[in-house]
Amino acid sequence: MTQAQVATASGLSQATVSKLENGLLSADDVNIDALAKALAYPREFFLSDIADYDFPAVYYRKKKSLVRALDEKAIRARVNIQRRGIARLLQSVDIPEVRVPLVDLQYVRKAATDVARDVRAQWGLPRGPIENVTRLLERAGVVVVPFEFGIDSMDGLSIHRTGDGIPPMIFVRADCPGDRMRFTLLHELAHLVLHHHLPIPPEDAEREADAFAAELGAPAADIRPFLTKLTLERLGGLKRHWGLSMLCILKRAEDLGRISEWNARQLWMQTSKLGYQTKEPIHVQAEEQTLLSKVLRVHMDDLGYSEDELRRAMQGDVAALRRPSRPMRAVK
Repeated sequence: MTQAQVATASGLSQATVSKLENGLLSADDVNIDALAKALAYPREFFLSDIADYDFPAVYYRKKKSLVRALDEKAIRARVNIQRRGIARLLQSVDIPEVRVPLVDLQYVRKAATDVARDVRAQWGLPRGPIENVTRLLERAGVVVVPFEFGIDSMDGLSIHRTGDGIPPMIFVRADCPGDRMRFTLLHELAHLVLHHHLPIPPEDAEREADAFAAELGAPAADIRPFLTKLTLERLGGLKRHWGLSMLCILKRAEDLGRISEWNARQLWMQTSKLGYQTKEPIHVQAEEQTLLSKVLRVHMDDLGYSEDELRRAMQGDVAALRRPSRPMRAVK
């Protein structure tokens, strides 16, 4: 919201809103109540140390269209607020220990694909497709958060500031198709493993994250034998098996040298003509997070929180937290 929109919604003057934002005016109870009602945040939100936008380094997965600076600013603010609220709830529950390695590619002298194979080995993954990427990440201590970015051009965003006691988090577009969601999660995991703890040019980070995600989700040694005599029908079958998009598998075949330049060009032309860059056939079920849902149920069932108390504890929206399928215990 712009200052003018906040002023209109709250009944305050834009001059007052501007001075409050810039620390030139101390908010009284009337100001706080007006803002809380207009912005639909609990009163406690405005009294807490939450307006700290010294945001950790983030990398995010987006489509080719650019994200406007204003949209990115709003998304970062909302993510920062929700991250802090989730961190408050996590203080009362036991969650899996973080098992995400932090790797410096230059120091270890490895490629991103090598690290992806190392992660597969460390996490004890069997050969072939990953059954459930979300569950895999949650078991490794990563909090997966369904998120409404408000724009179609952004699919995911990851955050990890080592040493602050908050586990790594991946915010993923809630309505993302299942195949794209899986690759987005793997892509953001790559940023957690390779980039958040190091300064690196964004272009290199994106290239390395794509390579890591492709190798972790469809290891070259496992998928290579399947990438022969590719047709649209065969790409569809491979999509069902690997849980990755047809275009991702086609790109994998190109990168691994399993398809001729002519055949690849024909398939790219066909998929473009059929609009597969926007929407592919063959539905892959979207994965649901369970960790946050369990955290919510612990607070409501074991700790006796009401919906309003939970909202006040988070100092924001709790709609993304869903009902768990398995129990979790509160920290004693």
